[in-house]
Amino acid sequence: MLRVKRKLTDEEGLTLVELLAAIMILSIIVISFLGFFTQSAQTNNRTNSVNEATFLAQEEIERITYYSASRASAFMVARCLLSKSILIVTLF
Repeated sequence: MLRVKRKLTDEEGLTLVELLAAIMILSIIVISFLGFFTQSAQTNNRTNSVNEATFLAQEEIERITYYSASRASAFMVARCLLSKSILIVTLF
């Protein structure tokens, strides 16, 4: 009988206040990490744009090098540069 009384009077578990405090602490932690995730997504998008522009620029440099090596006219090289530079500018 004494055992049953002890089990009924023991207060184990979490109170509502403790539960709310734990939820608030977890919420603060999650919100702080959410800022890092959005910042990394923006950085990733910007890096992709820069990589694409770099690739296009490298492609044009190789094309100019090829044309200058084959002694093409200056007009052909300038036209090639002008058409691609407009594309590169629009990426940014």
